[in-house]
Amino acid sequence: MRKKQGKAVALWTCALLAVILLLGALVLGGAYNKLKDCADKHEASVTKWSAHYGIDPELVQAVIFVESRGKHDAVSNAGAVGVMQLMPVTAKWVAQKEKIGYSEELLLDADTNIRFGCAFIAYLKTRFDSTESILAAYNAGPARVEAWLKDPSYSKNGVLTDIPYKETSDYVKKVSFLIKVYEKI
Repeated sequence: MRKKQGKAVALWTCALLAVILLLGALVLGGAYNKLKDCADKHEASVTKWSAHYGIDPELVQAVIFVESRGKHDAVSNAGAVGVMQLMPVTAKWVAQKEKIGYSEELLLDADTNIRFGCAFIAYLKTRFDSTESILAAYNAGPARVEAWLKDPSYSKNGVLTDIPYKETSDYVKKVSFLIKVYEKI
């Protein structure tokens, strides 16, 4: 009797495991398709502007996905706009720095938004040594990251060891993970 019960439990366990694996594959396949679709949608602009500003296209694709899932008309509660979720004041500063025309409506144009986002990331690269610090500055602002880097409770030898804002810490982890995923796509 015990052998029959043991076999039944084993069969149910195997069946349950098979269902879980199948659902996992469907979810992961769906996530892969979303990442790939987002990358394909903006590939020309990302390729053009990342090369122009000397930054990795995978980093740009990862930022786009985390920020807006590739939606050109995305607007956050904080007022960030477009595929790279730029704050209008940041975009205006970038436009002045790059000597290009600016209007807030331009931020809804994916190509222009990607250009401004790439220019901003390139600027952050001149201020910070690590991808983690660049991403933290993109999310929380460069002044905050500079303060964290000077504070020994958040950094050691100029390297962030702890990001005090959970949102920024989570953001850096997500984008860093997706950079690796986009390198494989």
